Parts: sequence; structure tokens; C-alpha cells
Amino acid sequence: MKVRAMNRSGRQLLAVALLVTLAGCTRHGSQLGTVTGVARMYGGPLVHGKMADDGNPGPGITLTATHNGRPVASVVTGADGSYRFTLAAGSYVVTGCAGITVVVTAGHIDQQDIGCPIP
Repeated sequence: MKVRAMNRSGRQLLAVALLVTLAGCTRHGSQLGTVTGVARMYGGPLVHGKMADDGNPGPGITLTATHNGRPVASVVTGADGSYRFTLAAGSYVVTGCAGITVVVTAGHIDQQDIGCPIP
């Protein structure tokens, strides 16, 4: 079997194709961002003149992120009330406690706690 070396223009074409492919992968990955925080409980009956829950973490709460009215992701808060969504950049409404709007910025981790009212 005879092996033939690739000429210079063939190598250049291969290099350009590889760079375009890698640039496309990098661009898509950089359009993701993360929003993280803690679900905090507020309200409940008064105990010694204070709310029963005054910002305590809320574990085990299912939070759902919606974009343009469509659910795109759900998470359950951890034992410490923490949550984390990694989503495409944009604006989302997170429900599960009080509905809040969060903005996901490409390539960033944004912090936003969520207040959960207790009757």
C-alpha cells in the first residue's frame, strides 16, 4: 500500500476546518451561565415576637426554571437550602417558592437567594 503525504493546501484546509469546529464548540459552551443561591424560609407563626422562620434555609424544595412560559429545568434544594441551575443565557422565572425572575449571564455564576413565604 502506497501512502501519500498531504500537500500544503490540504493541510491548511484541514487546519481551518478544525479551527472552525473548535470555535463552534467554544461559542456554544460560553453561552451557558449559572445561577445559584439559597431558598430561605420567611414567615410562620410568631414566636416570642419573631417569625418562626426568619431566613432559615429551606431543604427539599423543588424549584423550576421557565423560559417564555415553558419549563426548562428543575432542581431540588439541598439540605442547606442551596440550589444551582446551569442554563443558556437569558431571563427565567423560578417557581417553587415565590416566583422570581433571574437573569443568567453567559460565562458567569450569579448569586440570587429565593424567599419562600410560610403562611
